Amino acid sequence: MHLISLNITDILLNLLRGNLDRGAHDNSEDWDWAVLVGDFWDSSGKVVEQMRRYLPGSFDRPPRNPASKISSGYKAREYLSYVYGMLPGLLVGVLPDEHHKNFCLLLRGIRLILQRQITKEEIKLAHESLVTFCLEFEALYVQRNPECVHFVRYCIHNLIHLGPETIRIGPLCLLAQWTMERAIGYLTEELRQPSNPYHNLSERGLRRAQVNALNAMVGDLEPEPSPPANSIDFGDGYLLMAPKGEISTMDEGECKAFTDFLRSTGQEISGQNVRVKTAPWARLLLPTGQIARTGWKELAKSEDVPLRISRMVKMRVGETTKFGEVAYFFQAPVRGTNTALAMISMCDEPHQGLLSESYGMLCVTKWTTGSNLAVVEAKSIESVVAFLPFEQIPGHYFLFEDFGLDVALLSADSYTTDTSTADVATDS
Repeated sequence: MHLISLNITDILLNLLRGNLDRGAHDNSEDWDWAVLVGDFWDSSGKVVEQMRRYLPGSFDRPPRNPASKISSGYKAREYLSYVYGMLPGLLVGVLPDEHHKNFCLLLRGIRLILQRQITKEEIKLAHESLVTFCLEFEALYVQRNPECVHFVRYCIHNLIHLGPETIRIGPLCLLAQWTMERAIGYLTEELRQPSNPYHNLSERGLRRAQVNALNAMVGDLEPEPSPPANSIDFGDGYLLMAPKGEISTMDEGECKAFTDFLRSTGQEISGQNVRVKTAPWARLLLPTGQIARTGWKELAKSEDVPLRISRMVKMRVGETTKFGEVAYFFQAPVRGTNTALAMISMCDEPHQGLLSESYGMLCVTKWTTGSNLAVVEAKSIESVVAFLPFEQIPGHYFLFEDFGLDVALLSADSYTTDTSTADVATDS
């Protein structure tokens, strides 16, 4: 928590803002990486504040305007989202290319390390990325200048230990200060004797430890929480949740998308398109704990409503990671089984140049609501993601995935323009 969210972000932001101490012979005009200054620092801060609308509610605390609030109790989570989620897109065309690519190496290593589940191959890739970042960091910023040695703080060196430590003790996000601080928060919420708080706190901690030990030894002592009212459980952590709309007939584009999906599952369809009547659902609970919402409800809200857009999703279609905007969820029989499905406006192929130059960390794309429709199984949806406005290319957006979830490692070679659902697995 402190290394990634506070220490690394502090040195990076001080470099980008040109705030670090300079030597007697160190000319600040040579700091071509100091781009978060002047008007751009103020304008980019306002952009960050406006991006709140595009961050789903599951992304926790959205970052405030750093130009005015970064010295006013800026939280670790805000630093995490601002530096590793927003700056990669905001600095394109502003930060020199070699510095931006170096930053993306750090981003790739950090995002992989922060996963709750990680493979050996991903640990190796994360370690290689962080080691390369550290070596390039010294070459780009210190440049063999003894007056700039203080740029390389201990926290930069500590990055090369994250991969080996993950192998030794497991995913580091499960052992970070986040967990401890959340536990402290739970315990303090239980305090009921302010006259003797420390004794009460120790007893609460003891009771919590005893309960955890019993759950570990016996299991199933605590009943599972009941599903929300009027929800439908499709297993594996997926629940369709209210509100539910009135039954209506799909339009022509939706009927074609649904027909293509049925054919992809092996069903024989007579005629050109199936005419379907269905009732839309507004929400889908995912195994990650996130709730995917729909354009059916979100687009009906006024611009004045403080909406946090949660209809953009990442899904697995065959062997390919895809992204799209959920129009609505619905149920339909697929090979004799009632199945939860999603009508989605698929995103276009990402910008290949930016994807390649950023080591797969900057996915810039666009979509048109109601166009390029495809039907996918709800269980193919992996997570809710954010797409933030990409000012360098009007009408385009760049991807921001929440931390801790499995990372979509995209590459220009692996991503294809095919948006069919031919490889979607179905329950039979």
